[in-house]
Amino acid sequence: MLDNGHATAADLDHCEENGRLDGDPDEVPAEARNRGRNQVGSLGSGNHFLEVQRVAGV
Repeated sequence: MLDNGHATAADLDHCEENGRLDGDPDEVPAEARNRGRNQVGSLGSGNHFLEVQRVAGV
């Protein structure tokens, strides 16, 4: 995200595991890949939500 201009260096300080988990992605089981395939680009399945707020004044 940082390399593509969608984040700032400060964002990395607040991102779990700096946005990357150790390990070989090829070791993720096919069952897990298939389970998450329709969730790519979403907040996942289940009770997840996103709230965006803007501070209008201080």
